Amino acid sequence: MKALTNSDLRDLQQKVEALSEKAEPHATLTVLLRWIESHQEKMMSPPFSDYGLDKFSQFRLEDYPVSKSSLRGRELEHFKRTVRKLSLKDLAFVAMFIRDSLEALLMPEVDGECPRCNGYSIAVFKNKCDGKLLLLCKTCGFGWYLDAAQDTGGKREYEFATERELREYGLV
Repeated sequence: MKALTNSDLRDLQQKVEALSEKAEPHATLTVLLRWIESHQEKMMSPPFSDYGLDKFSQFRLEDYPVSKSSLRGRELEHFKRTVRKLSLKDLAFVAMFIRDSLEALLMPEVDGECPRCNGYSIAVFKNKCDGKLLLLCKTCGFGWYLDAAQDTGGKREYEFATERELREYGLV
């Protein structure tokens, strides 16, 4: 497997820097996914594969509620500043930051309150094991299903819920 180079990272930084300060989340997601796709072989090795970036190359943008993302305005400014500072010295951070940014673009937060910590930062995932939508508190990590059943934990394998699935439950 080839390793990520300074040139590869500069390519990402230049593409992100070229985004308008008023760029919509779809434009940001497109930049990230195209960059991942153009470096797919490198995404298949750690630390990128550890953070699941190898799975993003086949994403169909139109299936996800990207327009609901809060990655715009000040959050976009912060994202761009952080991308400027990325360095090959800490590839795990690069991989984690890209994964977290993709999550922010693909996973809408919904109105609600965590039954454990009373936090309001609630994300929606789909449990791969049973296909049910799961609410997850981004403050304390507590998860529960839409029917209020508690997530039992165990091996957690989640995927992003599609816009169609979120609409079925009135979440977007």
